[in-house]
Amino acid sequence: MRREFQEETGVYNEFWIYSGIMISKDWEVHVFHSFIHNIDEVKTTTEEVVQIISLEDLGNYDLLDNVEVLIRLCLLEDVNSFQLVY
Repeated sequence: MRREFQEETGVYNEFWIYSGIMISKDWEVHVFHSFIHNIDEVKTTTEEVVQIISLEDLGNYDLLDNVEVLIRLCLLEDVNSFQLVY
């Protein structure tokens, strides 16, 4: 996570929080999140475009169906981790 985030944003962040897992018959994805104070330093450094989007504006973007749900699950303070089965 640390290396990939730094490669794609130019910002080093060592603090990642395990949020949960998405599971299917053929795959599983572990989800992590983090909070950074130097968000203004984040920039696109590879061919993958990095954007800073406010929670209120998520609905204005063409995202995968579960992205907004995943973000909101990560922000729940009373949930240690989640498991989504597809």
